[in-house]
Amino acid sequence: MRTSSFAYESLRSHTLQFPHAPHISFLTRAALAVLLALNWAMAESSITVTGEGTAVGLGPAARSKAIADAQAAIVLERIERIAPSRDFSIFTPILRSAPSFFESSKTVKETKTEDSTQVEIEGQLLERKLKEQIADVALGQHFVTPRIVILSSDQLSPDSQPDLSKQGIIEKKLYDDLKRIQFEIVSSDQSRERIPTAKWSECIDGSPELGAILAREIMADIVVLGSGKAVVEEVRRGVNRVRGDVSLCIVRTDDGYVLDTPKAFAIVNSADPVEGAKQAIEDACAKLVGDTKTAVALGALGGTPIDALLVTIDGVSNDTQGESILGALQVCLGVEKPQVIYSGNNRVRARVPYAGPINVFIQCVDGMARSKDAVALKSVIDRDVTLTVGAANPL
Repeated sequence: MRTSSFAYESLRSHTLQFPHAPHISFLTRAALAVLLALNWAMAESSITVTGEGTAVGLGPAARSKAIADAQAAIVLERIERIAPSRDFSIFTPILRSAPSFFESSKTVKETKTEDSTQVEIEGQLLERKLKEQIADVALGQHFVTPRIVILSSDQLSPDSQPDLSKQGIIEKKLYDDLKRIQFEIVSSDQSRERIPTAKWSECIDGSPELGAILAREIMADIVVLGSGKAVVEEVRRGVNRVRGDVSLCIVRTDDGYVLDTPKAFAIVNSADPVEGAKQAIEDACAKLVGDTKTAVALGALGGTPIDALLVTIDGVSNDTQGESILGALQVCLGVEKPQVIYSGNNRVRARVPYAGPINVFIQCVDGMARSKDAVALKSVIDRDVTLTVGAANPL
């Protein structure tokens, strides 16, 4: 479970204060402990899901079994999406404990026959917890581990520039910890030899698709883009209170799919602001190793996000034309605004939040044929679509 930065900082500050505050009552300590536990619990994000279940029999016991059946069906659907085409028997322990992956659930409809009970439920699924469990099962099966490349930068103060000529703090921390998990990591020297450091900043600062393209060229399956920044928040009696923030973007290279974007911070007190900055960034990065392990393992399983389309538009003359085409698709499909993940070299790549059938998308493309946003369908591979501006439809 990812723990929020607030929870980490709250836990640390209270731990430091308790030894010097013996007058704090037991009830006060208990209340603080409960608040901290709530902070940790809130850090686990949940998503709203619905499902149906059936059980033989009538009455409260049958209703409970039907609810558990619905919860297991929801969990199985998520497993099938995250880890497709695998032996699902290895996930039996997860299915047996399906109720534990729900923060809450409620019955929205209940029907009965002569000898059975059917329910429809709406629940709050703890998806991060479920993903961690799926990743742990997959890693325990000795599957072919992915090849990972790490591109990161460390800014030790707002006025300094990251030194990309040598292995940095985030890069070393992730390299060492992921290597211990038996992942294959591209070495620091090879990363710099094969990928120009001039391109690193562009990838790290917001172009995961470019990072995926560059990582593919060196046969990497996953690219981890990391940014670390430190700032002295306060100086008191010669001691610097330094905050370090680290954000990661973990991307699968074959389709540019962003697997996770975890973030964390840490606070360090140090007489030397530079050493404090280094330690704060390293401590913040350490909090993200677990999230990175989970994202990398799930990325290797090759699950495809069924709630979105990856749309590439070739032959785009400028950003305005790309935005116009994506806007037309948005209106036709009736979806939220597409997320542009790459733009350059006459190409735009975007994630379109559309979970419907692909033939409806194709109809939208055909309907744009005689408009100013005319595009043609070039290829469709699963939910990865390529369009070409102004070309005849080859399909």
